[in-house]
Amino acid sequence: MKWTLISTFLVLSLVSCGQELRNRRVASEGQEHNVLQVQECNANSGSVCAQPPMPECPEGMGCIQVFPAPQTYQSECEMDQAKAEFIQNGPCPSTTL
Repeated sequence: MKWTLISTFLVLSLVSCGQELRNRRVASEGQEHNVLQVQECNANSGSVCAQPPMPECPEGMGCIQVFPAPQTYQSECEMDQAKAEFIQNGPCPSTTL
């Protein structure tokens, strides 16, 4: 099988809690592109427990990397916006050190 490059495509994944992205166009390298797929999060999901992302370490720096404690978000939408990883429905269990 032989593959031939005909064109390149910009792949986007956008998350929104409302209607503001539904009809958006995205500009890239001076060209406008329609948003291909809009994934809407469930703003009515109730609270969820999720793992926040690791803090970013600037390139060339030596950083101590410690996972942040799991956090309760008010909805899946808030969790998605924070780029957190889902753990469970409902609030996170309280822990004492």
